[in-house]
Amino acid sequence: MPLCTTCGQEFNSLRTHWGLSDCPVPESEYYECQYDNCTEHFPRQHELVKHEEHHPKHRDSGTVCDHCGHRYDRISSHWSGSDECEYPELTERQHNIIRGLLMGDGSVNYQEQKENPSVVVKCIVPEYLEYLSNEFGVLGNDIALVQSAEDSASNNRERGFRPNADSSNYSDIYGFTTMSHPEMWQYRDWYDTSTDRAEKTWPDNLELTPETLTHWFCGDGNNQFDYPSIRLSMNNERDNLDKVERYFERAGLPAPDRWGITDAACNACWKKAGSEELFEYMEGPVTGYEYKWPDSVK
Repeated sequence: MPLCTTCGQEFNSLRTHWGLSDCPVPESEYYECQYDNCTEHFPRQHELVKHEEHHPKHRDSGTVCDHCGHRYDRISSHWSGSDECEYPELTERQHNIIRGLLMGDGSVNYQEQKENPSVVVKCIVPEYLEYLSNEFGVLGNDIALVQSAEDSASNNRERGFRPNADSSNYSDIYGFTTMSHPEMWQYRDWYDTSTDRAEKTWPDNLELTPETLTHWFCGDGNNQFDYPSIRLSMNNERDNLDKVERYFERAGLPAPDRWGITDAACNACWKKAGSEELFEYMEGPVTGYEYKWPDSVK
């Protein structure tokens, strides 16, 4: 039987003895961390396991925290639970992009009193979502397929909405989600939560920066390419047209030449001169939506 060098007694299992007595584990019997750049070693295996779980930098997956240098699969959970590491601040450019996304089809995913909100964008142009992910850097998640064209057609057939729906007439839908972040709570005020539908209403003091207008146009705008003639959709703001016109006035931009309003839509429309001024003000062309920009500004 092996001999304990501290007490001089023999035991069937020295590790069981060391765990139940005051005899220390000899350095030669320590468990070593296998990460190349780590010199930590532990007398007991469970301590090594705890160390490796607490320091996910010992693997290649996950996102690196700029503060501690460790990797985490859910880095936002790390930031929210850490006493030392903080969420990286969103830049003003990123906030301007978010505002433009929310003026279009983007939305804020939040639950009261629960984890921080995130911004969600869905569209059929994955190249644009990849561009957004790059803009948000560590705060951007990977692009994911939300619904295939076949699933969209199948759902419409099952609901009876389009009994003969063919997947060739549909497109795959992709999604991009930012990391959850405490700065996203400010966009909760865009939503009226007094109803089940949580209607979105744009704030009165919104500043229509070049980034904001650009991403609003990407999401809910189109252009009569050979004219040009910009049209921006804003059905949720059909009762606030004066407010929207003030956005453009404060930015020194031309107000819409006319409003195209029907029961199903509300569009702000510009003729050629105003459209050219808006294109000059916006960034772009933007990846994935180059076709919306006239050749004269490409």
